[in-house]
Amino acid sequence: MFKASSPDEKALVEAAASLGLSLVSTQPDPVDNKTRRLLIEHRLPDEDTDTMIEHQRQRVDKLEYLVDAVLEFDSIRKRMTVMARHPDGTFNIHSKGAESSMLEPEACSGSNSRSRTLAQDKAVEFALEGLRTLVYCTRQLPAEEYHQLLAEYRAALSLLGKDRSVALKTSMLRIESGLEVLGVTGVEDKLQTGVKECLEDLRDAGIQIWVLTGDKEETAVTVSQAAGHFPERMTLLRLTGCSNYEEVAYQLFQHLSGLDARNEQRRLQKRRRKQPRHESPAIIVESVYSPSVEEVDEVIMTAADLKKETQSKGKSLDHKKLLKLRKRLMRFVSPHLKDNKTPRKPDRRGRSKVGASGESVGLVIDGNSLAHALHPSLRMAFLDLCMSVTTVLCCRMTPLQKASIIELVHVGLKERSKQGGGGPVTAAVGDGGNDVSMLLQANVGIGIYGKEGREAVRAADYAIPQFQHLRRLFLVHGQWSYHRISMTMVMFYHKCVTFVTTQIVLNFYSGISANSWFTSFHYTLYNLTFTALTNLLFGIFEKHLTDEQLLQHPRLYRLTVQHANLRAWYVILWVMDGVWQGLVIFYSVYFFLAGNEARASAVFLTLDPSPRNQFDFTLCGCACLVYVIISVNIRAMLHTRDFNKAVAIGLVITAVGNLALLMILQARANEDQLKFISQLFVEPWHGEFYSYIKLAQSPTFWLALPITLLIAGLPGLIWRIYSDHWWKEQMQRASKNRAAPCVSMDHLIT
Repeated sequence: MFKASSPDEKALVEAAASLGLSLVSTQPDPVDNKTRRLLIEHRLPDEDTDTMIEHQRQRVDKLEYLVDAVLEFDSIRKRMTVMARHPDGTFNIHSKGAESSMLEPEACSGSNSRSRTLAQDKAVEFALEGLRTLVYCTRQLPAEEYHQLLAEYRAALSLLGKDRSVALKTSMLRIESGLEVLGVTGVEDKLQTGVKECLEDLRDAGIQIWVLTGDKEETAVTVSQAAGHFPERMTLLRLTGCSNYEEVAYQLFQHLSGLDARNEQRRLQKRRRKQPRHESPAIIVESVYSPSVEEVDEVIMTAADLKKETQSKGKSLDHKKLLKLRKRLMRFVSPHLKDNKTPRKPDRRGRSKVGASGESVGLVIDGNSLAHALHPSLRMAFLDLCMSVTTVLCCRMTPLQKASIIELVHVGLKERSKQGGGGPVTAAVGDGGNDVSMLLQANVGIGIYGKEGREAVRAADYAIPQFQHLRRLFLVHGQWSYHRISMTMVMFYHKCVTFVTTQIVLNFYSGISANSWFTSFHYTLYNLTFTALTNLLFGIFEKHLTDEQLLQHPRLYRLTVQHANLRAWYVILWVMDGVWQGLVIFYSVYFFLAGNEARASAVFLTLDPSPRNQFDFTLCGCACLVYVIISVNIRAMLHTRDFNKAVAIGLVITAVGNLALLMILQARANEDQLKFISQLFVEPWHGEFYSYIKLAQSPTFWLALPITLLIAGLPGLIWRIYSDHWWKEQMQRASKNRAAPCVSMDHLIT
């Protein structure tokens, strides 16, 4: 068994072992602790027999290599290099990495053009099969040059700060130059189970999926097609192979103009179907994506500035090339946008079919082109292109570029989000150390336990064992969490409005005297104990739909994305319901219990004719408090769809606990109790003294209780019945046809 820092290295070592070259051990050199000894067994068949079948007759040669330095892989160089001494006494440099860096003229100048072309062709061939490619180069040096390069590299490692980075860059450049192409390998990275189904459900849920990978373009496209990220009949727009800023700008504006042409062709076809045959449809050009003159001029100015930085001093700019570039770019400017000076503001369109024939459109961009597309003069146009297609694939990406893409989405859609709707929410999914910066940049980071270590899991907000579990994480737990949090918020508003409404109405009947029906303890304990547990249990255990229903109908997730439960009109409905309950409770106490000149107050089951047997100001407040507590807790239970054991226990605790608390607050403290505890109780002369026991002796109080609760909870009851009917209708429609659209009645998702 072999262990490696990446699955690719492990696969290569295992492949070498199957060919007779087995890595036995690696350990520090006792002479030089900076050098490691690699012991390799080379198994060869016996010359006298056709062995290779019988292990006992194989001839084994033990080879020892001395590795003096390891130049670790980084996202800028895109290669890994070792300096090693071979058993035959030669001094060698071996390097492996991406073909984009290994086949550069400076790196492999030791090979002829035919070898480089052959290696490039093989890399493309392997990539088209979905394999992860690596190019290998080598170089044999004289002993003096080898030790000189090794000494320079070790000296650079001993430096600190900026000098260290500059010296390392110079030393690595010298070591990794003049190499000779040795070969190309392809490693199969099999897709996990359920990846294709997971992507289909997430896409059906309205989630726009982008793939950011460091693989070669051909490999990334092949894997995307196998995983279902690129469905069949999808048109691919490619922004790849661009070597400079001007090429990226030209291709970017060309694709944006092409989207306008596709939209116009689609609109023209629709008008032709609607109008009679003898009438010709009116042609109305509506440019949505095409660049403006302001954008073209900004690109020309940027190109001029970049040329000034790269060209030698004293050399003038070639204005003819700039004018030629402007003329090429002006071809993509729509005529009616020539006077438009409004800056481009990308929008979250999320269109699945943007092609001229109604097909999906995908965008493929590589790391070199992306470096120019993220320039301030092009990034808004690039983001607009990304948000206008069905899906995006970014290949040959560095870790910083992955994080830059997420930052671009946040910043680019920020202005549009201010005008209406919530801001963009991004979720990054990764399984390796190269994904850490992306996971930290996203709103939600999700790490997958993989073979490339646990760096991604440690940096993520959530961790899952396999990619297919994203389906349940988003569609089930995502919807449950959103529903619980959002509804707990509006229910909190509701119960507070109900409580405050009774006091506001009382002020109009008390001459704005600031008298209150409730004591300071009532105000303190209302949210702390009286109504806390029901809302807390709702926020923990509520399930508005079962997990089977949510997984079976991914389109229901679209209602969650619309932020239905937090829209202003929906919150206002809950506030109005709270006002209604507060008014009903106040006037129930006012008409049923309190007396005035026109009617007598409620009576008590006692023969004592003292003034204590009348509903005074304090008893009316106690009755109102009891009605409010029971009403808002019943409203919360009426809204609960998953009535489990925890919720039932919470109801019992709320009822018994609140009753016991009210009994304690109305009692009298004994003289032997501590002083700070006696402050919680009341004296016999106080109006609160045994008020709730007195209240329980009134039959009118008990008769008015169900009437008050029924009238106060009637709107919520009707709401719940209609909501259940609507959900059943949606389930039946989704069962008949999964592609059927959901009716956008946001308040009914509660």
